[in-house]
Amino acid sequence: MSLDLYYSVPVAKTTIDINLEPFCIEQQNKSITGNLRSMQNGWQSPNIIDKVDPKFSQEILKEANSYFYQIDGKNDTWKLHMDNMWINVTFPGGSNVEHIHPNTFLSGVYYVTTPDSCGRIGFKHPCSFTEYDWKPQYFNHLNKITGPTQYMDTNPHMLYLFPSWLSHYVEPNKSKSNRISISFNISIKELDR
Repeated sequence: MSLDLYYSVPVAKTTIDINLEPFCIEQQNKSITGNLRSMQNGWQSPNIIDKVDPKFSQEILKEANSYFYQIDGKNDTWKLHMDNMWINVTFPGGSNVEHIHPNTFLSGVYYVTTPDSCGRIGFKHPCSFTEYDWKPQYFNHLNKITGPTQYMDTNPHMLYLFPSWLSHYVEPNKSKSNRISISFNISIKELDR
């Protein structure tokens, strides 16, 4: 018997070696108020796309284009464009609740500062009903096929790219220091003819 895997969800992982911690702290100190999109007990900046080091944005777009190529995207017709970007500072005990990023093509997160026990990012299975019939006790080990959530470590300089429709969250920060990350959305636009 052969087993085919249908409807795979591409989650990319790579590293970008840029130290953005001083920039993130400076932005937090400048802005008393922030946004709270998915954050519980933390701070999220306004859009920083025009303030962050352009090399960082270029590196992300380079990786996003590689991702698009690997999923057989039409690079001759469509172009990826950085929509927005923001800083997440998760205080001790804080977390990011489960959410998606609607009305965009790709989303991602770059981990700047990740103290020990600061929590992992969890990607939920696209079918919200898997646990009704595929109960964890049925399997020797939960894996990419049988697990309702796939967890990835939040290491410094780690970049994750994923479809914006993929539901995700970040576990509580159990450390005594802040977890700092930068999230972003990438849209897709038709090339000028």
